[in-house]
Amino acid sequence: MNVATGYLWPTDDQMLLLRAALTDGPAAREAYDRWCDAVDLSGPVDPGSLGLLPLVHRNIAGDGTEIRHAGLVAGVRRRGFVESHRAIAAAAQAVAALASAGIPVMVIKGVPLALDYYDEPGLRPMSDADLLVPSDRAAPALGALEAAGWRPANGFDARRRRHLLLSHAIELSKGNGADVDLHWQPGHEDMPPDAERRLWDRALPIVVSGVEALRPDPTAMLMQVLLHGLRRNFKAPLRWIPDAATILRRDAERIDWDWLMSVSREGRTFYRLSLALRFLAEHFAVDVPALVMVEAMAARPSFVERLENRFILETRAGAVSTNSYKAAILLRMLMGKRRAAVPDLLWREVLRHVGSARG
Repeated sequence: MNVATGYLWPTDDQMLLLRAALTDGPAAREAYDRWCDAVDLSGPVDPGSLGLLPLVHRNIAGDGTEIRHAGLVAGVRRRGFVESHRAIAAAAQAVAALASAGIPVMVIKGVPLALDYYDEPGLRPMSDADLLVPSDRAAPALGALEAAGWRPANGFDARRRRHLLLSHAIELSKGNGADVDLHWQPGHEDMPPDAERRLWDRALPIVVSGVEALRPDPTAMLMQVLLHGLRRNFKAPLRWIPDAATILRRDAERIDWDWLMSVSREGRTFYRLSLALRFLAEHFAVDVPALVMVEAMAARPSFVERLENRFILETRAGAVSTNSYKAAILLRMLMGKRRAAVPDLLWREVLRHVGSARG
């Protein structure tokens, strides 16, 4: 698998930094030194790489060992500490507001990873907190957070409010860095109703700055990390790799692989999930059962996945239009539980985009 292509997979330089963060002993130090030789640290460094430096610092300098550019790396680690604690505090405020309104809430993505998987929250920097509510409680949850002082970050007119469920989340801000993303679906993909019920049934308790909440169980956490991470981006996404590796190294025996494969197949995401697992097994020796790897190697995308993947998994800048992606998103809505939220006029859009995606 070629990891030198941007947008989807890490670049060669980023792979060096990932090895410095995730491997042990002299190999980690060697990878870091090679990264220092390859990257001009007097200029801008991509945000994904900066976000890995706290892990690198803990991995190769945690015992006081001297490393190159120690001041820069330690400074980034301190900044990660501040950012993570700000996001955790925002999550606690939002969870309390939702709980007061009687709305179940789950913290997802960065906050539960920082609190329950990493040795300290600062090792998992994040710019905001992500909260999940049941899909049928999206509008009341938004109202509860607005009543508590949060406002949509990008405006939210009446038309967008009417079609709230056409999206999967909304960014909210309270000022002073207290930003949260309110989700009613864990990610862009529309979760089948039975899978959503099981997600909530399997949720585990977590305490966020003294406030009780829920978080995904290890299996759901892993699935969310893989699907959110392996997507085409303007910058190669990196954070999903240490997140997934950390989950698998700490909780491998608690992963319900049958459930993971069943839900991803039902949700038409198994092909992308299989690519992520193959990458992790190939480059970071994570513990994935042999049978799962056999099925991952044999995975073939469904029609909807093929449309979606022409955009999501494209690694060349500007190589495709967004028609395939739009068609796949609309088809997912029309085939899933968000069907009723899709205005009738979008049926024509579906047909138009599907036709152009095939062309």
